Amino acid sequence: MMGRLAAWAACVVTLAAAGGMCAAELTPGQKLAADALIQQLGAKEFAARQKAVERLIELGPDVVGAVRKTMAETNDNEVKTRCQMVLNGITEKYGVRTDAGAAAAKADAWGSGASKITIQTTTEGLDEILRKFSEQSGNAQILAPEDFEGGAVKFSVKEMNYWDALDALCRQTGCMYIPGDRARSRSARLILRKGLEDLGGNSGPVTVKLESTRRQTHFRRFRSYIPIGEDTHEDTTWRTKTCLFLRYSWEDRLKAVSAECTVTKVTSPGGKVLYSEEAPEASDDARRRRAPEDGNCYGPLHTDVWTGPEPLDATMLGTVEGTVRLAVATGPGKETRIDHVTDKGEKTATYGNVELSVKETSREEGKLVLEVRATRKGRRVNVPLEGDAAGSNLFLVDGRGTRLKPQEVVKEREIKPGPEATETAQHLLATFAGIGNAGGDWSLVISEPGKTETKDYPFKIENVPGP
Repeated sequence: MMGRLAAWAACVVTLAAAGGMCAAELTPGQKLAADALIQQLGAKEFAARQKAVERLIELGPDVVGAVRKTMAETNDNEVKTRCQMVLNGITEKYGVRTDAGAAAAKADAWGSGASKITIQTTTEGLDEILRKFSEQSGNAQILAPEDFEGGAVKFSVKEMNYWDALDALCRQTGCMYIPGDRARSRSARLILRKGLEDLGGNSGPVTVKLESTRRQTHFRRFRSYIPIGEDTHEDTTWRTKTCLFLRYSWEDRLKAVSAECTVTKVTSPGGKVLYSEEAPEASDDARRRRAPEDGNCYGPLHTDVWTGPEPLDATMLGTVEGTVRLAVATGPGKETRIDHVTDKGEKTATYGNVELSVKETSREEGKLVLEVRATRKGRRVNVPLEGDAAGSNLFLVDGRGTRLKPQEVVKEREIKPGPEATETAQHLLATFAGIGNAGGDWSLVISEPGKTETKDYPFKIENVPGP
């Protein structure tokens, strides 16, 4: 596979970052390093290709121009796929868009509804079809399976919702969709189904997939030794329950502030209601899960379906219904900026009705840990960044506009020693990786949406099999 790549020239990269436009040019040393790594995208060894992707992501947004140029010029599908992996990884790690401005405009045009896909009857490689999905929707490109051997694919859809069109493509190619994992720097991808069942339901920009089912039988024996009204003094019962695990995600072009999935009803093939959210067993913990702080996928959502002593059909559970509530940022937002956070000492800024203080606590192997505390009228209070805001709205920004998202955000409380130990107000520890690869003075930016729009997307998954 070596020798596939044409030589490329250095170029100025213009990036649409979350906070505006920034231009950057590769240094001579970076050019040499990036050139060698791009050549490795076509290496024979899988490990060498994967290592090249990881190293290019570490080099940051400055390599985008060279990677996009290589992607446009090469005819090798493997190299194209690897280039897209680099672009997706840079977007996820540094919070900048690596696609064209037209794609960003397209993403905004669809609003909180489903984007539409139209592909005329064509016979193309799977990666090229997935590229068209990305261009038309404004979503990041999904990666094709590395072991896909189907060759050219004949595919056609017209004004079809994004997830419905993707399901149609998966059925035709024998693939299934796997969401991305930001924590592990993995992009969304397709894998070969290989006998696995792909069950789910789509609603607007949201998709919900059945991850697994599990059946449990519980034996209960009861005996009382003191009379309890008219209740029986001895009882032996068996109860059966089926556990559902669902995974839900949404189009990543959306700037989701929060998400919540609720299972509302499970119905047997014969019409019997096996579960409803009004049932006593339907506790909040069992039926509802919120989205993580920095992803566009969450799972599993765990719901217990109690059926009493009678056994369920061994082969079919029935229909699962529910709702995904998605809150999306709309319109221009606002930012609070704390400058020079990597200098010695504490740096402060006003955030709402509290005073935030930030100081560096450690820096090693390219990782920086910042401590964020809050005070109100001189007294320590909890840092007012809860839920999604604590992880997705914090950025470390250098003078060129390069943005780093935190690798991890931990909420901590200190214990005051004494006869009656008490907890202090909560503070944050935010860990940022990759600062050794970018220069300039760093600022901590807290980004907030100006307005949010909340919508409910009902879903239904039919013909759900039993365990």
